[in-house]
Amino acid sequence: MKGTRDLVSHINEKIDPLSDDIGQTLNNAKKLMQTLNRQMNPLLAGLKQTSDSADSTLRDTQKLVNNFNGQIDTLALDFAKTLDETRQTLSNVNGAMEAGSPLRFQIDTTMRELAQAARSIRLLAYYLERNPDALIRGRAQTEGE
Repeated sequence: MKGTRDLVSHINEKIDPLSDDIGQTLNNAKKLMQTLNRQMNPLLAGLKQTSDSADSTLRDTQKLVNNFNGQIDTLALDFAKTLDETRQTLSNVNGAMEAGSPLRFQIDTTMRELAQAARSIRLLAYYLERNPDALIRGRAQTEGE
């Protein structure tokens, strides 16, 4: 029983840091997704407004074709407004993704942390592949340890 307890304790010592790294990485990914959601909502609202304006412009165009009674000026103004809104929306998207923006920084940080976690997992797998009994006996001590 003591051997079993020691084995379980040793396994917990090896697994806990790995699970902490994975948990931290998942928390960072969750924070990134929350940030993306917060920043994407205004962009999506702008895109919806642009889409609605474009739809309105198309309806106006259809009326002009059917009636052609001098409404081309109105159509041109609506089209100009839609174009301005599209430019503003694209500017917002560019601003959110440009270098140095908080969103870009968080994406870069999360990617680095994911790479570090993947490296840790690869190193653990490599070590266990070369030392399969390490889960049972623990890491062999070298001189000076």
